[in-house]
Amino acid sequence: MAREQYQLSMPAVNAYYRSYSGYNDELVWGALWLYKATGERKYLDDAKNKYVEFGGGETPIMFSWDDKRAGSQVRHTMKL
Repeated sequence: MAREQYQLSMPAVNAYYRSYSGYNDELVWGALWLYKATGERKYLDDAKNKYVEFGGGETPIMFSWDDKRAGSQVRHTMKL
């Protein structure tokens, strides 16, 4: 599956919904929520692997529509 930033796949939204942080944080965020919803360990493992691979341990300055790192850190520490 090809991955790209939203504004590149939907040029019409470029002026309104531009991603500055990329999509990697959303992959971690989504995998954590899939684990919460299904209880399937593969999603937790995927989230952990992506977190390390994409540098999720960096200190985020906020949680926003564009940067889910803070939310992923909180979600993970809540014992899911």
